[in-house]
Amino acid sequence: VQRRAQALSFIEQIPERFSIPLVYVTHQIDEVVRLASQLVLIANGKVEAQGPAADLMARLDLPPFTGRFEAGSLIEARITAQDDAFMLTTVELEPGLEMQVPRLDYGMGEMVRLRVRARDVSLASSVPRGLSLRNVLPATVEEVQLEPDTAFAEVRLSVGNQALRARITRAAAHELKLRPGRKVRALVKATALDRRLLARR
Repeated sequence: VQRRAQALSFIEQIPERFSIPLVYVTHQIDEVVRLASQLVLIANGKVEAQGPAADLMARLDLPPFTGRFEAGSLIEARITAQDDAFMLTTVELEPGLEMQVPRLDYGMGEMVRLRVRARDVSLASSVPRGLSLRNVLPATVEEVQLEPDTAFAEVRLSVGNQALRARITRAAAHELKLRPGRKVRALVKATALDRRLLARR
């Protein structure tokens, strides 16, 4: 695992250092979200989908190819503040829309890409109080998909101009009356954004 991580860090630098495109073939979704800006999903010799990695990761019709357990979103953000006392970094998705993540040792103003797993996103119908969660984001429901023969539902949200996925129970989707256009709050634990899941862009 350690050598794989070292190899990925070198591969990640190739396009920028040498100004050349890189074609990378993998079955590991964590490598995809770390390295890819464009993604081509292939199954049984057939292209199932292609396009910007963030767009494909947000789609609800691709779990057979992207994996349900690892499903999630890619969020682009800019570093705006460092909290040395609590080892947190504040990133801005767009003006007025911020998140806190575990400390990132990048410079102010640098762009980062955050990987947010759908299973690490909770939803609320109003602003919650008295929580340990650091990130409560205003969101709009774009799509709700009930998984057949399971207790789960997948929800695609827009947070500003970016897409975010949540994996919740069907019961929660029913109780929150989730439907396209519904305004909710997306709750994301800062600790869920582990450093290994943060890729420099």
